[in-house]
Amino acid sequence: MAAAIDTNKTDRTHYSYTAYQTDSITRNFDAMRFGGSFGRYIAEHQLSFVLKHIDNPSGSRILDLGAGTGRTALPLSRLGASVLAADASEKMLSIIQEKSFLQGIPLELAQIDAHTLPFPDKSFDTVITFRLIMHVVNWRQTLSEICRVSRNTVILDFPPKCGLAGFAPIVHHLVRPFRKNHQSYRVFNISDITSALYAEDYVVTAMDKHLVLPFGLHRFVNSSGFTAVSESVLAKAGFRDLFGAPVTVIARRRKCLQ
Repeated sequence: MAAAIDTNKTDRTHYSYTAYQTDSITRNFDAMRFGGSFGRYIAEHQLSFVLKHIDNPSGSRILDLGAGTGRTALPLSRLGASVLAADASEKMLSIIQEKSFLQGIPLELAQIDAHTLPFPDKSFDTVITFRLIMHVVNWRQTLSEICRVSRNTVILDFPPKCGLAGFAPIVHHLVRPFRKNHQSYRVFNISDITSALYAEDYVVTAMDKHLVLPFGLHRFVNSSGFTAVSESVLAKAGFRDLFGAPVTVIARRRKCLQ
């Protein structure tokens, strides 16, 4: 496993570094994020969207940045992709390493900082990053690095200001004093992401706005049937296009589209 790479101006006390080194988060991450019927629904939906937009994963060189516990890296590697699973958290990577060993899935691991990627330009066919841009210290620097090392495709997600996630800053302000390592994640205007990608010579070619109702409600009900039916009704009524979250975008390097 590669050594961690510090950047000169990155605040290493930021929760995005400290929270994901705690056992309470890392060991319970899969259960919290992808446990139960709803968790599996989320994981399957996101992977399905990714596979629709990766040109022949078998043989592709893919960087999964902020790989967490391997929810994307492991399935892609199983399909024949050459995947580098990278994360700033050594504890997260140890979980991926354990999973890949138990499942017999080959996977390359690296502990790196997303703000300064130690790879030459266009090192990967595709760079995928879920739940990263919202947490990093400097999202524009991170996005620039992601675009730099991708040869063709960038896939990322973020919470939009137009949905219920837009209230997150208010909630964070109220909760932060009472919770250690509270994850005060950032929310975005969709135009901020698309324009930042365009500045890096990328064009958004596909977009998925997932859920209208709060994740907390879906987790409480914990029924993929409830989620599928309720969100289908809201989508048909036009609410998903207006308020769906998180937003996942597929961006292609402009020269690759010509």
